Parts: sequence; C-alpha cells; structure tokens
Amino acid sequence: MTGTVLAVASGKGGVGKTTTAINLGAMLASAEYSVVVVDTDLGMANVGGYLDFEIDGATLHEVLSGDAGIEDAIYNAPGEIDVVPSSTDIYTFAQSQTAGLQQVVADLREQYEYVLLDTGAGISYDTILPLSLADDVLLVTTPDVAAVRDTAKTAELTARVDGSVRGAVLTQRGNDVLNADNVEGTLDNDVLTVVPDDETVPMGLDAGRPLAVFSPNSPSAKAYRELADIVHRRDGHPRTVRRTHLTI
Repeated sequence: MTGTVLAVASGKGGVGKTTTAINLGAMLASAEYSVVVVDTDLGMANVGGYLDFEIDGATLHEVLSGDAGIEDAIYNAPGEIDVVPSSTDIYTFAQSQTAGLQQVVADLREQYEYVLLDTGAGISYDTILPLSLADDVLLVTTPDVAAVRDTAKTAELTARVDGSVRGAVLTQRGNDVLNADNVEGTLDNDVLTVVPDDETVPMGLDAGRPLAVFSPNSPSAKAYRELADIVHRRDGHPRTVRRTHLTI
C-alpha cells in the first residue's frame, strides 16, 4: 500500500492548522481509512496537547535524533487515529535532525492510507520541508487580511519546492472580515470547506477529543466531514478495515 501524504499548512499561527489536521484525520478514520497525524511543528509541538492520550515513550524528536524507531513514536488517540507527537523539550529539539523526516514520511505512507502532516507557521527549513514531502498541501486560514496574505506566501513556497496545493480550509471567527470568494481570489485556490464559528470546536479540544466523537452532528463536524469527503473522493482509496495501531 502507498498512502496519500497531506500537509496542513499556513503562514500564520493560530488559524486552526492542528485543529484541522486532527478533525480531518478523525473524519477519514470514521470512513474506515487508516490515518496517522504527524506533528511536524518541531519547535512548538501541540498535537499531544489537543488529544487525550499519554505520551509515555518516544516522540518524533527522538526518531529524528536516531534514538528511537518510528514504531516507538506511534500512539493511539481518540477518534481512531494514530498520532506521532513531537516533544516540547528544548534538549530533544536541539538534538533532532529535520532531514530525517523524509524517511519517516516514506515509512508511514507504506503503512497508512493517509498521513497528515501538521506543520508549523512561518518560513524556515523545518516548516518548508513538509510541503515538499506531501502529495498535496491543504492551506488553512481565517478570513482576515493578514492571515490570508501569510497563507498566500505558503502557497508560493509550496510552488517553489515543486509541491501542489489542493485547496484551502477557511476557519471562521466571530469577527469575519473577508468571505470565501475574497479568500479564493487572494490565494488563487479553491476554498474546499468553510468551518463555521462553533463553540464545540474549543470544547472538543478541551476534552481532548476530535469532533467525530465529541460532537459529530455539530456544524463544524459537518464541515470537516465535507472536507474528508472531498479528500477521499479525489484520492480514490479503496475502503479497508480500520486498523487501530500499526507497527512498522
């Protein structure tokens, strides 16, 4: 099996990249696909803080430093997804070798139908590398001018590393400035789904559970389910029996 690798990216922090990666992953898992979410934000890891599971062993940092194998850093998380978390420890960050991410992604794509790379914000080698390793990039932005402009830079960077942008996810807040048409025009990419301003999103994060299990009928859950439908219709993966934890 050769899976699809998607990078969830934006030039700006706080727009919902991690929330999108987790909820898209859980929606794909609910459709019986095998999914792993990889926290590639090596400097500001947060996937582990968004889901209710215990990191009692290695993280991606130990894998990249050569102190552990990838199989040691895979954890089961709520929503029937597997997760490769990163560490919040400064020492492990200093010891990791980002270039090793290429082999990590290659190994995971042989074991999972979907590998979702939750990327960091900004412009650096650590944030650009996942864009080059992904089959497609999903841009995430809120509808304000600064966020959309920064996200447009991420689209430009993706093109520079010969990557491909599949489309954008628009996460709304209470003080919307732009609409989906404005965002599409600035990004020069389709908005695949609009995630509404919905209190169940932060509530689910507080509970450590993705919307697929926390509030599956909420407006935001429906938006992420729509995104998952768009993703797997294009990829055309055959349905398989869900695997809860895969070894490599």
